[in-house]
Amino acid sequence: MHRAGSRVGVGLRAHYASSSLALEGNDVLSAVKDAMTLYGFEPELSVRLSRLGPETVVRLFAGPVFQVWNLPDVGSRLRGGVTASLGLEVPFGGRWLGSARVGAAVTPSPFNAEDLDEAFERRTLWRRDVSACLSYRL
Repeated sequence: MHRAGSRVGVGLRAHYASSSLALEGNDVLSAVKDAMTLYGFEPELSVRLSRLGPETVVRLFAGPVFQVWNLPDVGSRLRGGVTASLGLEVPFGGRWLGSARVGAAVTPSPFNAEDLDEAFERRTLWRRDVSACLSYRL
């Protein structure tokens, strides 16, 4: 959901994902499918960077990320991060609008230090994002 004025806009993105959990050694990999679930919310601001022709718009989107991770045998963890993306909005005539976005988000590990054995390393999570959308404006 996104609402934009001539220069600045606001929006809210929500997502759900099921994630696998993998342990990797020198010679072996062990994975558990659908081990964790993730619910995320991203309020965002957008700024028009440029116009390409009379109606095509290039926008920069940025904002915080709020995620709830449901972990097996541990419970839920709330994590926060940041996201940014670059978008292109192209009108197709009438009320139809096409858009494409490329971006990334970064959040800390869903695990706390006490959740893992000291032999394991917690890592920052990077999410790369490519999306396309066809919308009908009301």
